[in-house]
Amino acid sequence: MSAPAMELTVWGNECEELRLSVVGFKGNTYIHLRVWGRSTSGRYAGKLFPTRRGLTFKPSQLPALLEAMGAASSFVDAELDR
Repeated sequence: MSAPAMELTVWGNECEELRLSVVGFKGNTYIHLRVWGRSTSGRYAGKLFPTRRGLTFKPSQLPALLEAMGAASSFVDAELDR
């Protein structure tokens, strides 16, 4: 896997971060949305590491994911307006 072509932190706190990255692997491009945790002990104390919590998808799947996120956002907005 090559180094991320793009990486950004979506949100974070003192314990963990949600990161989005675009990476290449075996000639294909993938998007990772993954939780990174902060180690609390050992020689890596205080450093962030990728956890198993997250998902990987192809760029061709991004429109469907964005549509679903938009629907979820609209639903939450409607619920908050009640």
